[in-house]
Amino acid sequence: MSAFLFLVLLADARALVAEGNANLLRKEYDLAEKKYLDALVDAPDAPVIQFNLGNSFLGREDYAKARDYYQKALQTRDPAFEAAIKYNIGHTYFGEARTGLEDLSDLEKVNRTVELLRQSIRRWRDVLKLDPGHAEATHNVAVATAVLKDYLDRVKRRQEELAKEQEKGKDLAQVLQDLKKRQEEEKTRTDGIAAGIEEHAPLAAAKDRYARAVEALAAEPLEGAARDAALAALRELLADPAVVEGAASLDEAERALAAPQPDAAKARNAAGAALAAISAKAEAVSAHNAAEHETGKANQAQLLAETQGVAAGLAAQIEGEAPQPGQAPAQGPPPPPEQKQLLEDIRGLVAEAAEFQGAAAEKQAAGPEDGEAVAATAQAQERAAEKLGEALEKLRENQEQSPKQDQANRDRQDEDQQKQDNQDQQREEKQKSLSREEAENILRQMQEKERQKKQEKEKLLQRAYGRRKAEKDW
Repeated sequence: MSAFLFLVLLADARALVAEGNANLLRKEYDLAEKKYLDALVDAPDAPVIQFNLGNSFLGREDYAKARDYYQKALQTRDPAFEAAIKYNIGHTYFGEARTGLEDLSDLEKVNRTVELLRQSIRRWRDVLKLDPGHAEATHNVAVATAVLKDYLDRVKRRQEELAKEQEKGKDLAQVLQDLKKRQEEEKTRTDGIAAGIEEHAPLAAAKDRYARAVEALAAEPLEGAARDAALAALRELLADPAVVEGAASLDEAERALAAPQPDAAKARNAAGAALAAISAKAEAVSAHNAAEHETGKANQAQLLAETQGVAAGLAAQIEGEAPQPGQAPAQGPPPPPEQKQLLEDIRGLVAEAAEFQGAAAEKQAAGPEDGEAVAATAQAQERAAEKLGEALEKLRENQEQSPKQDQANRDRQDEDQQKQDNQDQQREEKQKSLSREEAENILRQMQEKERQKKQEKEKLLQRAYGRRKAEKDW
């Protein structure tokens, strides 16, 4: 969407405007604006100077000021110039809208971005009312419409995600899975752009061949060698099996020109229709690729920001700090030593994914026509998705192993407890056994003392009996 530089010079300020235009082409905006403002002194009502001032501020990406000057230039009565002005006004709205395509949460900013996109579409449609054949305006309407639809879809999805997050926070596994899935979707989108480049190349080549055939038919008079050359060009196209778009119209042109009484007008009309058909096909492929590219750039930037937030959140969690807004969801208190290494490994993988995402975003800056850059973008996106997948797999493996490890720990604890119980029981039994032995010893001692007392008593009785017997004998 290149801005249109209007170079018509006013007679009274021709030199100043010419110098300003030269500065503008060199992107010397300060110098260009000074020349134009000086020219306004001599020609204050000249729309072309207001228009060129708008171009300068458009180059600066000061869209609001550019629109102000373009609005002043609309006092022109020239329809072609009016179309050029409105075309650039469309650029100011679209350029300003692009700065907000990554914001999906702030409803005020979202509404502003949506309105800017709609305004750009309206302005380019105004251009088509003035000039229905304006190819760039047609292209821009298609691109802006696709970007608007995709932006509204992304805003809707983001709002739904925010609502879900408010009801139930996402855990780390869900975050990683979501990032991986969305990165894979962007890889698929980039593959589609690459396919579009491959599709567009033969269409563009065929379009040039159609144009040459139409040019051959334009010869006047279309007789003799000129007629033969035109027929040869048409038949060469029809003999090519790759020629599909507009083939029926080409065949009609060939038959009209090859008839005994050639109808040159009919042949020209038919060939022109064939050229229009293949041009429309090529333009549709180009517009689709451009829209997909704009969407992909915004989505990739959003993914990069979210992935960097997850890495930062994990780093904060490892250090025992509370994650900041936009970082990974909190997983509880600081991890114990045995889990810290796991989180560090996952953070490292997520950080690597972010690096690949950044590389993809840089490659996207080359545009949707650069096949090598598109291929490099897809490769970086694939590596980013792989790293996110590795992080997710490592986390899931740990989650699967944790219950098994917990059970093993519980089994060891049960075994240790059983051993302890057995030792306690043996100790109690030993104590009981010692108590019985002590009791038996005491009993034996008592029995021995009782026996000794009995023996002593018997001895005393024996002595007493012996004395009484002696006294009686006396």
